[in-house]
Amino acid sequence: MDDSFFTFLLLSAIFIIGWNCGSTYTLYKLNHLLVKLAKTLNANVVQESGDIDVAHLEIMVHDKILYLYDRVTNDFICQGSTIEELAQLSKEYKNINNALVKHEDSIIMFIDGVVTKP
Repeated sequence: MDDSFFTFLLLSAIFIIGWNCGSTYTLYKLNHLLVKLAKTLNANVVQESGDIDVAHLEIMVHDKILYLYDRVTNDFICQGSTIEELAQLSKEYKNINNALVKHEDSIIMFIDGVVTKP
């Protein structure tokens, strides 16, 4: 085997490990920010083993209608015409109190049915 092949494998492994560590750290920091913001707003924070229960959602737009999906399971949550409406409906229909929501190239948060931008 060639040394360049082993170098490629080593660099690939380092990249994959780095990517996973970075993703985990980013989720940790976003979760920490969400807890801090929820406490600032005096929102009800549900504690589960030291962390709050945070849904990871995504907004998709089609014909000016916003659709909210769970990013993990791809389940449909609700639809609406504004992001604020999605926050209220997700709390009403699916009892989602805390969520990190990907919308286009940004992340927004739903805390107790209210839209909050970090």
